[in-house]
Amino acid sequence: MLGMPEFITTCLFDLDGVLTDTASVHRAAWKTTFDAYLAEHHPDQTPFDAERDYLDHVDGKPREAGVRDFLASRGLTPVSYTHLRAHETPEH
Repeated sequence: MLGMPEFITTCLFDLDGVLTDTASVHRAAWKTTFDAYLAEHHPDQTPFDAERDYLDHVDGKPREAGVRDFLASRGLTPVSYTHLRAHETPEH
């Protein structure tokens, strides 16, 4: 089948965004995340725009870069994960 060697029994292709519209799910997830963060920590900020903000600051980037770039676009600086872990208390 498919001209592949007989010893190959399984072939997996990365079809993220090819067969399914995963970008719309990603945009919605980022909107939920950023809107919750902004509402709690920066209520003066306008909500995340799932089209413009996603394309301009998040799409195609590693997660940390997308978060950093989006927050920077609003004049905000993210707290580093290392900083958060250093300030955890045992009950957290």
